[in-house]
Amino acid sequence: EMLRSLVGSEMCIRDRYNEGPNNKIINFIRVKEFDTTVEIPKIFEFTGIGYLGGKTINELINAEADSTKVALVDYQRPNVTITLDRVDPYHIGQLLYLFEVQTAIAGELYNINTFNQPGVEQAKNYTYALMGRAGYEESAAMLNEKMAL
Repeated sequence: EMLRSLVGSEMCIRDRYNEGPNNKIINFIRVKEFDTTVEIPKIFEFTGIGYLGGKTINELINAEADSTKVALVDYQRPNVTITLDRVDPYHIGQLLYLFEVQTAIAGELYNINTFNQPGVEQAKNYTYALMGRAGYEESAAMLNEKMAL
């Protein structure tokens, strides 16, 4: 049931990307070296997913990414693939930094100051209040009242 749910959700996302507004670039993140390989058990022989038995979740993830990428190209949707050597703090840090730089550059292109976003600042202040930072006591009281509703 969980696998069917994941595939159903993934299909909904594909529809949105392929048939929705063409206003985004889709990023695919691939991993060269998985640190774990998970085999799909051969217990689904008499179901619609029996063909997956004996393959790995790793293969399934890559096949889903490849098929989605080809479908995006069919619908003329821009996409990019980023490949990490492995999932570890160093490579995840590089990926996050890349996205931060992309955001700053996109902001410049769209004439948006990505370093001055009132909604982000408000959320940070609310976090300070909820975590008990000095000087945010009134905000904490207001937030606790709102969250109690």
